[in-house]
Amino acid sequence: MTEEKNGGEFRRGKLHEITQETEYLRCQYIDLIGQVEAYMRAIKESEWVIDRLRLNSHRTGPEISDGERADYLQKLNADLSTLDQTLFQQHDTTRDMLGTIRQMQVQVNLLIRETREKERALQEKR
Repeated sequence: MTEEKNGGEFRRGKLHEITQETEYLRCQYIDLIGQVEAYMRAIKESEWVIDRLRLNSHRTGPEISDGERADYLQKLNADLSTLDQTLFQQHDTTRDMLGTIRQMQVQVNLLIRETREKERALQEKR
């Protein structure tokens, strides 16, 4: 009787532990969603900058003065710097997303291994 009681407590404890692990996975998933949203914002910013660069490159009309050319080049440089920053942010965010996904894979594989071991142990008892 005591053995059955201890076995039941053990199973409840393990079930609680697995539930906690899945809650941890849920938190990681929420982090991943935030990372994807940040990535999408950076992509949109890059798209805006690229569109500005494209519009400027198709400029037609009379020749511009040296002062206007200097202003144009200054704006162009600012847009290119912004694009560089957003690409860096996209790279960083992608690395973070891959890390989060890898952590989730490790956690899921540990849970799979643990539940398979428990399943095997129960089958051996039969």
